[in-house]
Amino acid sequence: MKPTVLSSVKILLLLILLLAIESVCGGCVYMIYALCTTLVAGREIQLVSGMLFLKGVFLFAPVAISSSGAFLLFYLIRHQWGTKADFIVYAIWYVLSWLILIPLTFRVYESISKEEHIVATETLVSAGYFRNSEDENEVLFYSQVRDDATVEGVSISDHNITTYNKRKIHASGSVFADPIIRDSLEMNSVISFFVSSYNKMFDIGAESSRDFLSWLCFSSIGLVYLAVFEIRRLSVWRLVNVFFILVVYVGLFNLDLYIYTGDILPYVSHALMEAMPFIPGNAFVLILNLSLTVIFVLAGIFISSYRKKAVETASESVFYGAEE
Repeated sequence: MKPTVLSSVKILLLLILLLAIESVCGGCVYMIYALCTTLVAGREIQLVSGMLFLKGVFLFAPVAISSSGAFLLFYLIRHQWGTKADFIVYAIWYVLSWLILIPLTFRVYESISKEEHIVATETLVSAGYFRNSEDENEVLFYSQVRDDATVEGVSISDHNITTYNKRKIHASGSVFADPIIRDSLEMNSVISFFVSSYNKMFDIGAESSRDFLSWLCFSSIGLVYLAVFEIRRLSVWRLVNVFFILVVYVGLFNLDLYIYTGDILPYVSHALMEAMPFIPGNAFVLILNLSLTVIFVLAGIFISSYRKKAVETASESVFYGAEE
């Protein structure tokens, strides 16, 4: 094979490998966390669930597909590599991903969610353990748990100890079945923020994927990610390029999310939607993403022209990443 063909094949294989690794890791993380939410102290532990794993794979697939491009750019920055043929493969991957793969993952995820059946245990908790109440105002000890979801035991609060013979077990307000497990594994505020943001964006994407034109508006974020390809050579310092790509990926994700949810400039979104009713979805998101795409494309052309001119006017030892 010619070097350019080998390079393009390597790019494609890297993208597929990155997608597979990220999706599998996402599926494992989701499966483990989901199984932990069903744990009850003293009960049998379920270690593996094929249905939850598949659900996690397709839940993480959209971010895996989009972020695989970012990891590929990091690889190209590290190895000072990337040709026009590589860009063509990269572009085809992104176009097919945003037009076919990502909408397909939403449909498969919804199908799996409908078929998923989690068998609930007859008793939410087990006897013989101290637990905090839902409002954390008392400590509960169940000495016996009955089949009718009532318990007998002891309640400790503010130096008062009371006993009860038939207390109803209230459903947990948390995703965890057992407060003991919840207190140990519940997400902290930082992780919870990222998970919540991704879930919101996932729901918006799933809703947009039901209409082709709305999906085109939503998927315009993919054009920006595609246009970042040439910006990988923004600076001779590789770390600066990596940081810039991270800022673009994470920043644009959150910016689009906040526009969709109305947390940023809701009056602008409303005005544009009224002025352009023919644009499905959020016109503000579409205009913003298209504008950023044009800016990055022009910046990439300028960077390429500048470096080409520098190579022509400098000595042959001057190369991208070397000192001028």
